[in-house]
Amino acid sequence: SRHANRQEVRGTYGWTIEVESKLGQGTTFVLTIPHRIARGEEEYTEDYQVDESFFEGKRILLAEDNELNAEISTEVLEEMGFLVERACNGIEAVDMLDKSELGYYDIILMDIQMPKMSGYEATYIIRNMSDAEKSYIPIVAMTANAFEEDRKKSLQNGMDAHIAKPLDIDTIKKTLYFILSKKGIDESMIDRWKNRFADCESISSFESIYRQKGLPCGWLIYEAYGQEKIHFADKTLIEMFGCKDYDEFYAYVGGSFKGMVHPDDLALVQGEINSQISQSDKCVDRVQYRIIRKDGAIRTVDDIGHKSFVEEGMPVFYVGLVDVTEE
Repeated sequence: SRHANRQEVRGTYGWTIEVESKLGQGTTFVLTIPHRIARGEEEYTEDYQVDESFFEGKRILLAEDNELNAEISTEVLEEMGFLVERACNGIEAVDMLDKSELGYYDIILMDIQMPKMSGYEATYIIRNMSDAEKSYIPIVAMTANAFEEDRKKSLQNGMDAHIAKPLDIDTIKKTLYFILSKKGIDESMIDRWKNRFADCESISSFESIYRQKGLPCGWLIYEAYGQEKIHFADKTLIEMFGCKDYDEFYAYVGGSFKGMVHPDDLALVQGEINSQISQSDKCVDRVQYRIIRKDGAIRTVDDIGHKSFVEEGMPVFYVGLVDVTEE
């Protein structure tokens, strides 16, 4: 036939493929795929004001094996006001951080593909350092691998952000400012977060099941970013840790969610956190791990966490914890 022949196929998730063909003229294929609005690295590059004076005197540990890339990156960062010290591979980066005084470095820019030790391997070692404060240091991946799965892999490996090469100056500024200027959640927001999560069906059913068994159920709010700072813990959760009040609990765990977890279970929990952070939408996860009370007793808790976002895409978790040791 010399008339155009048109066919359409529709997929389960809203995608379509249209084919229109005419003898002697050719064929046209039209593929339509629905997409969600991304949350993640794009959040760092939104159009908000960067106060470059904030960078003055901040010290960056730059882990980069390529001489030319290191030279260019150093020049760009120093023009912003940063102090830059370079490591030629992952081993040097870990060693320089380990030997530095607390607070000496403010952030690490970590190349992924380096000889002797990759950026992922170096990040793993840093995140498991015995010195908790050093293990919390923000780490930004720098890599030529710019696909979404590469960004997710960086987050899942404990990094705080992902910047693609060649480096874009505006993206660097906004990413570093976003990470370094975070002051945590405004305390006035706590009640709003309580109300937002209080009626979550999964939390409610989770708690009611265990409350019927007479098991203690507590909850907290923490900022799932960098130090994973705790912003609120209720009375039951504080008592789970053998503490008399919030101040004692906060000091005992070092103000961080990481400080709540038994060291042998930290890698498991951190993997769950990183995986959940890398997901685009509000989601729920569940994990079981051990804690150490202030009196030294080891307890097992069941954890269900809801992720949401505050300003500029910073992830926040509402977490319900149940002491299931006796069960």
